[in-house]
Amino acid sequence: MTLTTLVNGLCTEGNVAQALSHCKGSSKVCEALDLFSGMSGKVDNLCNERMISRAKSVTGFMAYNGLEPDVVTYNSVINAHCLRNQMKDAMKVFGFMIHNGCLPDVVTYNSLIHGWFKIRKMDKAIYLLGETFNVGLNPEVFTWNTLIGGFCKAGNPVAAKELYFTMHKYGQLLNLLTCAVLLDGLFKCHFHAEAISLFRKLEKMNLALDIKICNIMLN
Repeated sequence: MTLTTLVNGLCTEGNVAQALSHCKGSSKVCEALDLFSGMSGKVDNLCNERMISRAKSVTGFMAYNGLEPDVVTYNSVINAHCLRNQMKDAMKVFGFMIHNGCLPDVVTYNSLIHGWFKIRKMDKAIYLLGETFNVGLNPEVFTWNTLIGGFCKAGNPVAAKELYFTMHKYGQLLNLLTCAVLLDGLFKCHFHAEAISLFRKLEKMNLALDIKICNIMLN
């Protein structure tokens, strides 16, 4: 059995201390470190299997051996925490990655925004949306739609509309899915005039309105 295989197995099982003991003083430590170029995938797999503590052990093992986890690795751990509504832990990892000089990307912010939204902390989600712009990134369409729909469900279509226009202000192209989310929310909040006005604007743009938007108007 090679050192790489041994270290790989021990990290996967969460026996990081034992893995470290095998690496100390070994002339083959570089062989083990070659493994870490693929450690991001291992961390991702552990997170997908909800073994977050083991995933964190692997990232700690990487750092101990001089290979700082990359943004993909951090994102895997952050997303795993967000999926389990462990937002304090997710923000700790977020702060840790910035402290270590690893810049968050749009995936990092999307995960955190969705995480805060899931537990109905809209203020924190909106704050991170602003931070996303401040660092020169633009959230994905799915994130915009989630927030717009969330404000509508919370009975705040005015905030939803503001987000809709902010979305275009920052160069996000108009898409029918976002329009459908906002239209549906406006109607459900009894903002009928606002919804019809938006629909008329879409008609004037000669867009090929899909069946979903037509059904919203009919209903």
